[in-house]
Amino acid sequence: MGIVLAALLAYLLSLAIDFEGTLRVWLERPDREWIGALVPAMLAAAVTWGTVLFHRRRILAREYIARANAEHALRVRAEQLESLRRIGLELTAQRDFDALLRFIIARAVDLVQGDAGGLYLYRPEADVLEWTMAVGPHPSPVGTVLHCGEGLAGRIWQTGKPLAVDDYRCWPGRTARDHGVTMVAAVGVPVTWGAAFLGVLSVVSRRPGAFGAHEIELLSMFVMQAAVAIEGVRLLEQTQRQSERLARLLKVSQSLHRGLDLDQVLNHVASGAVHVGFRRAVINVEEPEERKLVARAIAGIEGAERDVLLNATYSWADLAVLMQERFRVSGSYMIRHGEVDWERDFAGPVVVPESAERGPGFWKPEDALLVPLTGTRGRPVGILSVDEPVDGRIPDLATIQTLEALANHAGVAIENARLYESARRELQERERLEQQLVQAQKMEAVGQLAGGVAHDFNNLLTIINGYSDFILRNGELSPQLRSDVDEIRRAGERAADLTRQLLAFGRRQMQELRVFDLNEVLIEMAKMLRRLIGENITLALELADEALPILPIVATSSRSWSTSR
Repeated sequence: MGIVLAALLAYLLSLAIDFEGTLRVWLERPDREWIGALVPAMLAAAVTWGTVLFHRRRILAREYIARANAEHALRVRAEQLESLRRIGLELTAQRDFDALLRFIIARAVDLVQGDAGGLYLYRPEADVLEWTMAVGPHPSPVGTVLHCGEGLAGRIWQTGKPLAVDDYRCWPGRTARDHGVTMVAAVGVPVTWGAAFLGVLSVVSRRPGAFGAHEIELLSMFVMQAAVAIEGVRLLEQTQRQSERLARLLKVSQSLHRGLDLDQVLNHVASGAVHVGFRRAVINVEEPEERKLVARAIAGIEGAERDVLLNATYSWADLAVLMQERFRVSGSYMIRHGEVDWERDFAGPVVVPESAERGPGFWKPEDALLVPLTGTRGRPVGILSVDEPVDGRIPDLATIQTLEALANHAGVAIENARLYESARRELQERERLEQQLVQAQKMEAVGQLAGGVAHDFNNLLTIINGYSDFILRNGELSPQLRSDVDEIRRAGERAADLTRQLLAFGRRQMQELRVFDLNEVLIEMAKMLRRLIGENITLALELADEALPILPIVATSSRSWSTSR
């Protein structure tokens, strides 16, 4: 049909071009013949000209419509680019990671006029995609994980290319958990930062075929800005966490320099482990005498569980099953769920926290992380154990290395405290020996003084005893006077005994030990005491029926012993 119209148009144009020659031929004809031929010629010319004008207007209309469509497309493109620019500025203003993810998903949904959306983030430690956050009604619950090639996001991860599905309900690649979904159309684009794969951004709609190449292009441009924002906030959070870790390490280091109280330092280390990103931390320290490990610092555990740990003792043999090379991560040991049967393989008491299990890449209740407290000699002197990460995820290498730095501080603190305690005991022993030496020197000086005094006093006693003997030889003495002089003589002898003790003390001489009859000692002393005590005091003796020997004592001290009692 188009070819026929084109041929007709060409014929009419040819007639219009040859109009002058045709008119000349008509003028040379006779009048009647000329008039009869003029009418058809005029009609043909009018039709030809009208046809030309009609097609010209159609061409101009098509050009106008095409120009208008192009201008509209440019305006839409400009608006979209301006919207992306504004969104980019808003993205850079976000500082909280969860708020940033929620903002990214909401803007993506608005950008392609979807009904809901969500973001899968890649977890390299478990090599899975985790459904991290959703905006609007979405069939997949947060925490759902996908493997490579599984579902829409898994297929995008596998191919590295965006993908749009007109009707997800009948799409052959959907997962079993997506049966019964109400959403129809779905689109997803990979989120990448350089060569690194970060995740998949997806948007869904109730309208079949809602997403095409245009929406894929928009989302692809949008996720380029989103990836920059995600990495920026991640870097900011990592910097903040690293700053907090360094501040905690500095505080622990300062506590080491401020004092040598071991319990205080260990409590700082345990609380530092909690601030690194864990809810519970326990430090067990080896007791050198018993080769047992006991809990010295606990953070984040209270009540009966705390009492169990404080009363528990472990040996290095108990921990050997946990400190195997296959569990080593850096200088620590990470035991994952199912790798150790705690009831069968571990001899010591175990406290398992109550927490909900999540998917791969998350911390499980039976997981454990042990960090040895290594001393300056390279030998472990204790164990730092942490549990329940605050974010619920398996600790990364940077976190483990921060714990190891804290553990090294604790190991040095333990050795310093023990050295300090050993030096303190040695100092106390030295002070005791010095006091004994000073006392011995004092006693030696007293002994020398006592010896000199006893020598002079013995000279006086010799005179007293001599005169007492001289008087007692007088036979004319009355019985009362003789008894008094006899007491003087015995008192002199006792005084002489004391002087001999002083001389023996001053000269370090061996003293003679004798066994005395207690009855005789008491009878002898009673005579002297009755003269010393007043008349209002009665002295009564209760003597044994038989001789009552007492333990061997110095011969010169029997009387002094009896009077001192």
